[in-house]
Amino acid sequence: MRWLYLHFPDLALELGNGGLVAEQPQACLDKENLISSLNKAAADAGLQQGMRLSTALALCPVLEQVSVSPLQLHQGLQALAQAAYDLAGPLSLAPPSGLLIELSSMQRLYGSDQALLACLHDNFQKLGHQLCSGIGATPLAARLLAEVDTGPLPLESGWEMLRSLSLCALGLPVNLNARLQRAGLRQIGQLLDLPRMELGKRYGATLLSVLGRLEGSLKEARQLYHPPEGFERQLIFNHEVSQAQALLFPLSAQLQALALFLEKRQLACSQLQLTLYFRAQEPLELTLRGAEPLWRHHDWRDIAQLQLEKLRLDAPAVAIALQAQQFSPRAPGNNALFEPSRPNEPLLGRLITRLGEQAIQGICLNENHCPEEAFLWVRPGENCAVKPQKALRPLWLLPSPEPLDDAPDIIRGPERLASGWWQNSISRDYFIARHPQGGLCWTFKDKEERWYLHGWFG
Repeated sequence: MRWLYLHFPDLALELGNGGLVAEQPQACLDKENLISSLNKAAADAGLQQGMRLSTALALCPVLEQVSVSPLQLHQGLQALAQAAYDLAGPLSLAPPSGLLIELSSMQRLYGSDQALLACLHDNFQKLGHQLCSGIGATPLAARLLAEVDTGPLPLESGWEMLRSLSLCALGLPVNLNARLQRAGLRQIGQLLDLPRMELGKRYGATLLSVLGRLEGSLKEARQLYHPPEGFERQLIFNHEVSQAQALLFPLSAQLQALALFLEKRQLACSQLQLTLYFRAQEPLELTLRGAEPLWRHHDWRDIAQLQLEKLRLDAPAVAIALQAQQFSPRAPGNNALFEPSRPNEPLLGRLITRLGEQAIQGICLNENHCPEEAFLWVRPGENCAVKPQKALRPLWLLPSPEPLDDAPDIIRGPERLASGWWQNSISRDYFIARHPQGGLCWTFKDKEERWYLHGWFG
């Protein structure tokens, strides 16, 4: 069995910058205040991974520390797993910055390891992530080779490369690694050549466990990755954001991830929950709504932009969170030739965001013979359960019938409209007629033989 390990060495730095390439020196620190990742500007200043913060600041006083929360790092790794899930087979998370893929099931699909790696590298490069890879007979061997970015080496060549690596690559406890160094052991190959029983007696079970995982005699329990059913993203800013419109750029990246999430599941959503977090205030929750379920990135971005244009921040924001709500299957995009097209959903959503929900209404047919009650006010874009009648009706219906002094010039009719006694009881004979002042109108005559004007034809 062969394993592919995908290593993202600058994941924390990429998440902290929100996909931007910073020009000033930046670095991320681990729990021991050692540099875990750094950008090109910091490397040019002489900084290296594993360097202490005090030493780094002495070499580069303008160094900027990028902090990433464990939750943000976990969500970033989940997003990478989602992107790899579309291209590769069974995979599992390898925190804090790796993915593990079993290659046996991918051989027939891609034909070669190079083809699979080319697809993965191209996909993650578009997402703005640097990727290192390694292939080994065990998960640990693949991880060690990926950390030195060996690529798709044959297993024999990979094993020789593995034997030449330093013992520090195994991640052993500091005391145990120091004891092995004092014994003259510098490379992994030197350790593998020694008898296991003697190593266990002298250095304990921890070392034997690592070697067993490296050689494959000790199996590792792996939990397969399954895509989440919901969508939720959180982003913590490196700097406080005082202007609401400045939130659009980091929010756009989250909306792009949402569009990818919906595209892969053929879903749409009609409502998003945007939460703004502040340092000394309660979080502010904003609701983004569309007239119809939406899935495109630019549609939701336009609605978010209109919402942020109306917002005034009382305090600088330190983080944002986006949650998708009210999922629904995506409606087919192809209609019949003579089927009436749906309203412009993105336009309606922008109008609702700008003017408010109460200012925009739609009209839906109502199952009632009385013309005054033949329609209902509904939310824009809401489907009508009642099918329209084929009878001729005027485009402009007056708010209330207006009496006529003389009988009009009748062109067509009558059409009897009557409602039941339990409703607003009416009994009218409607006619299409020509008005005395000109124009095609819709008139009716009641039981008392009185004439009324009720609408105009275009």
